[in-house]
Amino acid sequence: MISAQANHLAFPRVTTHRSAETTVSIYRTTKVKTSKSKGTRLSSSSLAKFVLQGTHSFRRPCPDTMAVKSALAESSSTSPSHDFYFTEDKRPIVLFDGVCNFCNGGVNFMMDWDTKGKVRVVSLQSKHGKNLLRLCGRRSDDISSIVFIQENRFSIKSEAILDIGKCLNMPLPVLCTLLTLFPAFFRDAAYDVVSENRYAVFGSIEACRIPDPKFQNRFIPDLE
Repeated sequence: MISAQANHLAFPRVTTHRSAETTVSIYRTTKVKTSKSKGTRLSSSSLAKFVLQGTHSFRRPCPDTMAVKSALAESSSTSPSHDFYFTEDKRPIVLFDGVCNFCNGGVNFMMDWDTKGKVRVVSLQSKHGKNLLRLCGRRSDDISSIVFIQENRFSIKSEAILDIGKCLNMPLPVLCTLLTLFPAFFRDAAYDVVSENRYAVFGSIEACRIPDPKFQNRFIPDLE
């Protein structure tokens, strides 16, 4: 599980590992230092180091053979790339649990307070959701956290909630900015309690919500 201190992560880059027979691309998540003013970025020196190390990440050991094979199997050539989601539409994307009643209520609240349509949404269980999770370096079946994806970075857990709030109507951006003063450890601990008990307390539905026609342009149509 990703630690509370590493919630802001750089968007994974693609590195190429060449062998005598084939060339494969492996997405790896790379942790970098975060600053409040600049956010999370991948420095040129770190990128150079990453490329030289091949499939190794800066701070994690090279994954075992089975993990690499699994990642390669999931990253099919037909899956949309990062550019597919942000070349024409720069709005950030929220990945949410589409069968969770509490999460669906949160999405309804977000859309009511996002009158300018600044944020797009897609369920974690959808094909786009699973593909975006892979592009973020997460397992495609990981529905443990909401994910807020921007063009060059993403955030999870309480940090994602606060990032979403900053995109909504006033006074939520001010409130969320103030909440960032609380340590992420405590914010994420509260998030985990709610996340782990969301089905038991709030229940679930059989299928993901059907978009309201007036919010149609906020949802990313699923892959056929």
